[in-house]
Amino acid sequence: MEHNEINIKELIRKQILGQLDAEEAALLEREKVRYSEEEYDGMIIEELRQLEGQLPPDPLDDWEPDFEHIIRRGNELRSKRRRNLYMEWGAAVAMWLMIGGTVVYLFATKQEIKDILLLDVACGHLEGNTEIPVLESSCVVLLGDSTLIRVDQDQFGIIQQIGDLVISRTDAGLLRLKRNAMDGQEAPSTIKDVMIYTGARQQCVMELEDGTLVRLNAQSYIRYPLLKKDSLSIGFSGEAYVQALGDDDGRPLAIATRNGKVTVQEGDFVVRSTEDYTKAVLNTGELDLYSYKLKEAVTLRCTNDFGMISPSANSPKQAPRDSLISASNVDFEVAKMWTKVVRTYEDIPLRAFVDEMSRWEGFTIKDWQCVPKDKKINVSVCYLNDRKEVYAAIRKAGVLLYEEKGMISFCAEDNNRRMVFKEWNSGDKSYTSHKLEGGVQDEWR
Repeated sequence: MEHNEINIKELIRKQILGQLDAEEAALLEREKVRYSEEEYDGMIIEELRQLEGQLPPDPLDDWEPDFEHIIRRGNELRSKRRRNLYMEWGAAVAMWLMIGGTVVYLFATKQEIKDILLLDVACGHLEGNTEIPVLESSCVVLLGDSTLIRVDQDQFGIIQQIGDLVISRTDAGLLRLKRNAMDGQEAPSTIKDVMIYTGARQQCVMELEDGTLVRLNAQSYIRYPLLKKDSLSIGFSGEAYVQALGDDDGRPLAIATRNGKVTVQEGDFVVRSTEDYTKAVLNTGELDLYSYKLKEAVTLRCTNDFGMISPSANSPKQAPRDSLISASNVDFEVAKMWTKVVRTYEDIPLRAFVDEMSRWEGFTIKDWQCVPKDKKINVSVCYLNDRKEVYAAIRKAGVLLYEEKGMISFCAEDNNRRMVFKEWNSGDKSYTSHKLEGGVQDEWR
């Protein structure tokens, strides 16, 4: 079979579903070497997203949870929420870092806003100035390329042990990764690491073997090494809030991304990584942001220091290269807004809001170039709300959008074909359905 005739994504899908035969397994092993680790990870994540609800049963499917224990622990945690983990981190507003070549758009100054659309009524039982409860953490654990374990909110105790790495979930909902040399098992030679992945509307709070706490945002993942090494290094893509507590032996934590890595011994920060860029905002401590291509690093030392590795604008004749950018006075609390029960966005660029909500809700933007660059938005959104409220906030900003099969378009040619939406009525807390025929101009007559 020729290489260009092989559908590697179909092979990955069959492997995840446990439908791969020996010949196909051998073919997949041969083909995967043609891709970088990041490219292959991306294809696995894409197939996982498409297989929501179709995943094969895991060994815990027949497990019966202790519901009385779950309810009791939930009530205890809610009563102690003000004294729970992370309470020292305050309320925030949203951040957007927009790149134009080597120019970064930074907004760090709060403005007084008088008209904020409130869509947070469903969060009435939770305090808006708190983080999403750890007890609600959930994720998917992928061992190697094919063994999937769903970790739901009602699972506690040991989830899996592979080699000396033990994955468990505490009564508080914390996913814990620890080494247990006493009960260690020989690790399979075919498995090098464990992937922990979150889907849309999921966050996962985990404790690494060195004590570091990581809150993984929706549609993000880490790759955790199966074998213990002198220092801990994890692969990462997506968005995370990290609290590095410091290794007893002074060894740093390394977070490797597609184009660089973050190295830290002690401190807390937000990091975000995509195929194109890596950026971080520091709260406490000190970290280094290193670019693979430039072989250079910037050090963040002060609260609200910001660093980014981003692609430079090149002519077709120039070899691709990166830029390493640093800045100060970028509001850390802005960067950490996505961790909150109620996310309040005050006078921020619409692009920033759409970017944040698309990660959480799981919708895709057809063409980012069509998202208006000059629009801003003021809204307060509960993490329990659905995408209808998000669309309502966008329309409140005076922008029309078109949705089809989970894809959102702001492009005029799509809006001109058809527009169906529900308008939020703040007075009676209801929606009014509208259908536009003939284009956006009909709305403005």
